[in-house]
Amino acid sequence: MKTNILIISVLMIAVLVSSACTTNRSYDSPEPLETPEYEDTTTSPPAIETFNIGETAPNGELSITINSIRYSEEIDEQGNEFLVAVAKEGKKYVIIDLTIENLQNDKTHPISSILQFQLTDDEGYSYDLDFMALTSLDKGFKGDGDLLPGMKTRGEVPFEVPEDVTGLKFMFLFEIGGTTAVYEL
Repeated sequence: MKTNILIISVLMIAVLVSSACTTNRSYDSPEPLETPEYEDTTTSPPAIETFNIGETAPNGELSITINSIRYSEEIDEQGNEFLVAVAKEGKKYVIIDLTIENLQNDKTHPISSILQFQLTDDEGYSYDLDFMALTSLDKGFKGDGDLLPGMKTRGEVPFEVPEDVTGLKFMFLFEIGGTTAVYEL
């Protein structure tokens, strides 16, 4: 008896679900979108302004300067055997010495190395800041947080990259979704 009630219940639910999912409306095919006509199709996107080592890139609120870069397979500047950073086989560290300055006289400005620093190569691969290697540097960047009005912060940031990498570019995002300074390394 219980089996018959269960079967009847399942059949009734199936009928209700299938009837709820059907309709007798006619199908109207979507019409293709008209392509807007452009007056000048030969215009190219604006060129990206790139900066070189030693040049300062401002956006009105902040400025960034890449002071120098260097390469290393091992970072052991703290003299502590537990803080030695060794690049994986076939890789090296790119260590970028940079300065960020708050150009505003009346406002602090947040700085986040995780969100604002990016390194890419000519194939489009991105490399993250290596925090283990950062702790091994004597002058590692410690400027995360609010940068006070008129103040600057300086430090080195390491990225682990393949030994044969080419076309490295360091990008500093002044603000998320806003202006970006691009440095050719």
